[in-house]
Amino acid sequence: MSDFSSQTQPAHFSGNQKFLTKVKLLFFRNNPIANFALVIILLLLAIGYIVPIILNLDPFGTSSELLLSPGTMSSNEVYYLLGTDDLGRDLFSRLVIGARSSLNIGFFIVLVSAFVGTSMGLVAGVYGGAIDAFIMRLTDVIMSLPSILLAIVIVAVLGGGLVNAVIAVIIVSMPRYIRVVRSVAMSEMKKQYVVAAQSFGIKRFRILWSEILPNCRAPVIVQSTLGFSEAVLDIAALGFLGLGARPPAADWGAMLADARTYIESAPYLVVLPGVCILITVLCFNIVGDALRDRFDPKLGDSK
Repeated sequence: MSDFSSQTQPAHFSGNQKFLTKVKLLFFRNNPIANFALVIILLLLAIGYIVPIILNLDPFGTSSELLLSPGTMSSNEVYYLLGTDDLGRDLFSRLVIGARSSLNIGFFIVLVSAFVGTSMGLVAGVYGGAIDAFIMRLTDVIMSLPSILLAIVIVAVLGGGLVNAVIAVIIVSMPRYIRVVRSVAMSEMKKQYVVAAQSFGIKRFRILWSEILPNCRAPVIVQSTLGFSEAVLDIAALGFLGLGARPPAADWGAMLADARTYIESAPYLVVLPGVCILITVLCFNIVGDALRDRFDPKLGDSK
């Protein structure tokens, strides 16, 4: 029996050890602020995707109880955790659905801009020449203006609406990925293993796909995390200006715009969406900085 237990016990503990190792890799060592921000992000994901299913929230339903303060019971004995807006809609439901909308839009913008930007950066860094010059001049033009200002111009040309706002934010987000990936690709192309591969007649596309692209993974992950916060902020700004989501959509930026009239009589209508935007952007920025410190050996050694 002792031999049997000694053989089975290590397997059990090794499985737990692997799980604990994966959990530890998710968090940041010696960085409690980044760990706290990561926990907040996980809570935002849970609130945005799980809470609406459990509570069956309705962000568009109206009632006769207008501008109820947070924590108020209505006349028909309905409890409003965060109160109601000027149309009697439950503010908690709208904020939660707005969180899901912001997360979905942010993920989509990051996915598309990272894919297109990484592809263009790889092509520019690997092939060089006229292709590199054209891509970088286009990047310089886009980055010559503040991103939100250029996004406003693009939406003004395309027309207002959430779809056009997303397209505009994708366009202004791509240059960062292009520059980062191009820099990595140009650095890798000068290394001996790439030069040796080219001397053996291996095509550049195969080198790009099998050798250079894996080395771009870390900087793209970092830029994607930072780009997510910028995407959420830009979409909220466009919604606030009336160029993004249209009423009655539950969008944090649009909710801020609608609440401007009641900033004195019902300040919670302005404060709550603003706090949601602030927390989301701040947490993703903190996690992005922590990821950059983890993946950059120079920064890791300096700390």
